[in-house]
Amino acid sequence: MAVQVSYRRIRKLRLFRTVLRSSKARILIVIAFAASMWLILGFLFYYAEHIHAGRQDIDLATSLYWSLITMATIGYGDVTPSPGAGYVVSGIAAIVGITVYTLTISIIADSFLNYTLNKIMGRGKLKKKNIIVIGETEVCREVVDELILNGLEDQVGLVLREQPRKPPKIDYVVGEIDEETLKRAGIEKAKHAIICVGGDTENMYTALLVRKLNPEITISAHVHSPRVGELLKQAGINHVVPSALVGRLLASTVFEPHIPEVISELVSAEGLADMVELQAKKHVSVAQLEEELYKTTGHKHKVIAIYTRKGPVLL
Repeated sequence: MAVQVSYRRIRKLRLFRTVLRSSKARILIVIAFAASMWLILGFLFYYAEHIHAGRQDIDLATSLYWSLITMATIGYGDVTPSPGAGYVVSGIAAIVGITVYTLTISIIADSFLNYTLNKIMGRGKLKKKNIIVIGETEVCREVVDELILNGLEDQVGLVLREQPRKPPKIDYVVGEIDEETLKRAGIEKAKHAIICVGGDTENMYTALLVRKLNPEITISAHVHSPRVGELLKQAGINHVVPSALVGRLLASTVFEPHIPEVISELVSAEGLADMVELQAKKHVSVAQLEEELYKTTGHKHKVIAIYTRKGPVLL
């Protein structure tokens, strides 16, 4: 029986410590303490001045006003205590006010410090991120750089398995690629996920896990094996970019040496030209579309392909 009672006390103590680790819980505790002391001191002042000292100018509302002003360390001097019990209550109110002020400042400073450290170390939560990049490979770094070039750095969050030597240019979280880490990254509310973890097995597992956590998200994944790419498409992954594409570009350097450079120029926002995708109205000719784009943007555009339900059509 004694062991059972001790165990329950230990559990309550652990629960209490867990609650105290929460910044919100500590702020609520301070607010509750301040409110209760305000009421208690107000009633004590009312008793000491109105009932004990017989002062008719001190009613309950005035006492509560005096308690609030004194605890706030303002002290206008419009309501003053009488010698005796009133002085004692005034001293207690002054000490309590300083205590509440000190606790409030320390909790705010501690919360700010914890938030800053968690953000620097990648242990916090990401909020309002529409694009989540998962992985720390060179492919992922290129993805992040390209998204930044397109002005999307505020919308991008990065998921890393290890603490980076140099902090990335965007907000990130660190942890094993599991449900807990992805939820901290905000995957459940994101619109796009780009997966470039490393091996095909990891990419496939991550893609399926992301789909489980957010059935509506658009997923793009990098794979090495064409077979894995086919499996991912069958599993409902929206876009699959295979490493075979790199092989094709390398092969083209033999008989078309400048093609890879042109493609690299077109697919990046950095440089002289950029290839973009725009939504076109139905029943509009290519010439009309190019003219409309020129009026809208002030720049000349050349339509090189149209994507239909049957797939891309090169012009």
